[in-house]
Amino acid sequence: MIPKIQNFFMEIQQSGEDTKKRWLFVLSGSSMLIVLILWIFYINLTVKSLQKEDVNLQNNTGVFSIFKNGIIVLSKESGLNISKLADYLKDFLSKKNSVTIQGANFNFIVNGLEDVKPKKLP
Repeated sequence: MIPKIQNFFMEIQQSGEDTKKRWLFVLSGSSMLIVLILWIFYINLTVKSLQKEDVNLQNNTGVFSIFKNGIIVLSKESGLNISKLADYLKDFLSKKNSVTIQGANFNFIVNGLEDVKPKKLP
């Protein structure tokens, strides 16, 4: 099987430009079609599993249960945000200001160096 495929590609390499272009379009199109079919198959598997979960949820849900679930989710998220804000404020208020004073060693001058005299550029 592999030698047949190798011979097929050797024949294409030795053929004219029109034949090479035709096989290029045919093989590229078939490759894209295979990838597209695999992608659609994967999407169908994913969507079917999502639809099964939605059917189970729709059987047990009504307007009031959806409203109740929404309230529960909002209260959990708002409680979490309030807790984060309280921790941030606690850390912010517990900070203390500090001042560091350093000595006057910023301008270090070496004794015995020659002064550099400015020169005019041409």
